[in-house]
Amino acid sequence: MVNLEIAMELLRKANEIDPGGDWIYLCGLGAAYYRASQWGEAITELTKSTELVGGEHATNYFFLAMAHWQSGDKTAAANWYKKAIEWIQKSNVDTEEWLGSLIHDLYLEAAELMGIKVEEF
Repeated sequence: MVNLEIAMELLRKANEIDPGGDWIYLCGLGAAYYRASQWGEAITELTKSTELVGGEHATNYFFLAMAHWQSGDKTAAANWYKKAIEWIQKSNVDTEEWLGSLIHDLYLEAAELMGIKVEEF
């Protein structure tokens, strides 16, 4: 089991060392906040992550959808979920890579949380 406090501290430090350099640090920090049920902090960090080079990614979008859903903003959640689906469709992800990937797992988790019927691509 991952210790979320340690993960958050390490990801904060990584971002301090390389601020604005890697969207993955902020995505990881946002994901850790999400897993710790800190929806507002998750949304803040994930939004920052989407603004960095490479951050326009389904991983950010699914976590943003789920964080907004958990915080009660169903409209924003639906918009981020739609954006994630569009990213997947545009990226032409290979079926073998897709199944069992982090993005696929987040897709299933977000769909279940939001009550959306799962469709395979």
